Amino acid sequence: MSTISVIIPTYNRAKYLPRALESVLTQTHKDLELIIVDDASSDSTTEYLKSITDPRFSVIKHNNNLGVSAARNTGIKAAKNKWIAFLDSDDEWLTYKLQKQIELINAHPHIKIIHSNEQWLFKGVKKNQPSKYKRYGGYVFEKCLPLCSIGPSTSLVHKEVFDTVGLFNEAFPVCEDYDFWLRATYKFKVGLVEDILVNKHGGHDDQLSVTHHELDYWRTQALVPFIFDKEAFSGLSKGIQKQLKTIMLRKCERLTKVYSQIENKDKSDQIQAYLKQLNI
Repeated sequence: MSTISVIIPTYNRAKYLPRALESVLTQTHKDLELIIVDDASSDSTTEYLKSITDPRFSVIKHNNNLGVSAARNTGIKAAKNKWIAFLDSDDEWLTYKLQKQIELINAHPHIKIIHSNEQWLFKGVKKNQPSKYKRYGGYVFEKCLPLCSIGPSTSLVHKEVFDTVGLFNEAFPVCEDYDFWLRATYKFKVGLVEDILVNKHGGHDDQLSVTHHELDYWRTQALVPFIFDKEAFSGLSKGIQKQLKTIMLRKCERLTKVYSQIENKDKSDQIQAYLKQLNI
């Protein structure tokens, strides 16, 4: 098994970063490099990172805050290894996370994307996940249409995937993971480790907060290449084509109502154009 490059993008997360780093450096699988991409933090992140002496560890710092997609992409480009694992700086891995995923790779060497289940914690308290967030393996493009069904912190991705579908889209201020997983799962099957391998923390004050219509708008942008590109659309089964149209239609109808109440002519015109293309 080749070594793994672990990428942690971070911005002003000095409070949570030590927990994330510790969970990587104490993995039972030791053969890894850890790349921290500091997206121009202005808190004590720089000072903290200077204290880390593990030889597997390196830091790349952006001069300007470019966003999580750019930070992940910087890490991918710098990675020395074929397998890339992501960890958000406020999450943590269980100590055997990489080991379990490597075992799956060894058993199924054709798989290029691996993920796992995760435990949600809200302000330190365990939270049950709704059934719609159930994780799946196999050809999961259909499962990724309604919502983002692969958590970045659970993922292990071969560089072949990025070479095939591209990097994270830096134009997306939100839903960049939804966009990437759609492109990736359209082309690649996914392996699932059923175990919980990640603690996903939520409820902090600095988490990105966005309105539902912003999420819906950017999800429509992610869906556009699949629904309006004839070649991509024709590559889907009739059932998935129908589901894709239904999801796109619902999002556009919701956005039409929103944009009738708030002034955003450019986005409103764009959504109306989508509806026309859907023959509505």
